[in-house]
Amino acid sequence: MKDRIRIGVRAACLVGAAMFAEPAAAGEPYRVAPGDVLQVAIYGDSKLSGRFKVGPDGTIGFPLLGAFPVAGSSTGDIMRRLETALAERIPSGAPAAVEVAEHAPVYILGEVDKPGPVPFTPEMTVLELVASAGGLRRPREGDAVLLPLIAAEHELADLRLAWFSGRVQRARLAAELEDKPFSAADVVIDPLVASESMRRVVLGEADLFDKRRALLLGQEAALRAQRDSYDPEIESLRASIALYEEEVRLLARDGETQDALLKKGLTVESRVLAARREQASLQRSVLEARSFLARAIQRKLEVEQRLEELRQVRRRDDAAALRDLDASQVRIERRILSAAATLDEMRQKGPGVVEQRATTVSYTLVRRGDGGRTSVQVDEAAEIRPGDVLRVERRTAVQSAAASDGASRVE
Repeated sequence: MKDRIRIGVRAACLVGAAMFAEPAAAGEPYRVAPGDVLQVAIYGDSKLSGRFKVGPDGTIGFPLLGAFPVAGSSTGDIMRRLETALAERIPSGAPAAVEVAEHAPVYILGEVDKPGPVPFTPEMTVLELVASAGGLRRPREGDAVLLPLIAAEHELADLRLAWFSGRVQRARLAAELEDKPFSAADVVIDPLVASESMRRVVLGEADLFDKRRALLLGQEAALRAQRDSYDPEIESLRASIALYEEEVRLLARDGETQDALLKKGLTVESRVLAARREQASLQRSVLEARSFLARAIQRKLEVEQRLEELRQVRRRDDAAALRDLDASQVRIERRILSAAATLDEMRQKGPGVVEQRATTVSYTLVRRGDGGRTSVQVDEAAEIRPGDVLRVERRTAVQSAAASDGASRVE
């Protein structure tokens, strides 16, 4: 099974390595675009607060400032520039808050069920935009026989992506168990999965690995600091106990001397009793200090135990996750074999027009830039920005089963 899934792995390794070396765009702040609506709040001045739409020139009409440029900037940058600009006109220097109240819509045209404007959501991809528009338009009645074949191909592609995601997750869990860095080189590339999809999966697992490792190290550092904080207290209590014990010994000797003097009639009984009371008081102090010392040592041991258990719990969790993941991967591999066999059978035994066919869906993204609008071919995983226009086109090449001359037609 794994040999079939990894067909062409060596041939794709160089491409995969280059793909994973690309810088990640995830985590970058959202950049305001023309058509967005900003909610601006100037604390203490309601006249300067409100909603402002970003015009085609990338500016908002803001009181006291006029046309204020915002396009291409994050809300944090806009907030700081607003505060700086208003500080020159408002002596109080009121703080500002800026957030995106509404995003500029995106537009989708072509082979979708509901073409037209679609509300934008951050990190929206081409595939999500197509889904928001009702998915791909149903083929014409004459092409309805292609639907089962297309559905089978999509299911197989989804299963391959799920299998690859499991391999990446397993590499991340193994790195955590072995306490070593997580690297994309540990991942087996599947040449049958879209490179952008693989890149996103690996970047997601790498980000999760970094966050979990940072959390673990932070917890360990906090526990070590707590454990070490007991050392001065323990040393101080031990020193106090030593001083108390020395004083008790001295008072005991003084008590013996007072007893001898009392027998000879050289002192009074009240002095002897006072010395005994002082000795008893010091002995109680010794007992209290020993009790405090025992509690401090016990608390330090408890923290050390928690520190030791921290990594053990993480290892147990990772080991359990690996066990469940391996079982899940086996089930996915069986489903891939079944889906591939079903697809082969449909291609071989399908009715006339679908015995041999190829359906391709292309996505053209039109985006506004500094130099005007540009068009570029993208895949399903490409990220959408506010104001983008996506054109969806589908071409289906069909060869009749009855045709013996190999002629084909394109619809």
